[in-house]
Amino acid sequence: MAHDIQLHGARQILAAWDNSNHLAEIIDKIEAGLRDESDTAIDGAKCLIEAVCKTILTERGVELGKTDSPAVLMRRTTQALNISEDEGGEYLRDMIRGMTAATNGLCNMRDAFGPLAHGRDANHEKLGDWHRLMAVRTAETIAVLLFEAHDATAINLQYTRRPFNDNDPINQLIDEAALVSFDEERSEVVINEFLRFRPSQILYDLDREGYVDERTKTAGVHSINETPPA
Repeated sequence: MAHDIQLHGARQILAAWDNSNHLAEIIDKIEAGLRDESDTAIDGAKCLIEAVCKTILTERGVELGKTDSPAVLMRRTTQALNISEDEGGEYLRDMIRGMTAATNGLCNMRDAFGPLAHGRDANHEKLGDWHRLMAVRTAETIAVLLFEAHDATAINLQYTRRPFNDNDPINQLIDEAALVSFDEERSEVVINEFLRFRPSQILYDLDREGYVDERTKTAGVHSINETPPA
């Protein structure tokens, strides 16, 4: 029944979060679990909620608790997003409590049946397709709802890990207002008279492939012999 199922909602989150290799691995494992009729899909469903909550909390500047359960993470995420603070929030709070209960149920299912949760008897019986599908769809629905609320709320520019937006008009104004010069004596780009960046540093931080190419060419021209640091 589940072999053709893909997590389209979760993959939309993945597309929005560049370089999210860990999230990509979780989604791949869940889909593989469904395809192979393996309860590893349930392990992955729990990890999906954790990963989305932790990413949102980090991008909101909220310190993560070392022992927070997925249900606690989910509740803290809704608080950070102020989901239930608008008019009608009391009804949203009821639904959030339902999401918390569903997350608890998912975690309990994972603890009881997830093959990666604990060592199992060699003859441990796995669940059926419907149980796995319920766990995965529940986790995906919660993850998508939280992500969409996060995406619709003003970002915290101090903590966000979203890529630089070339099309943001404010960035254009900052560019036009900035005082940019080049200190030839020190070979540094100077911005607003106090921020200094070496071209090699800019390449290293923003274009690692370009940095490697320039390093190779420069080392070849100048015959630089380096001993890598220990």
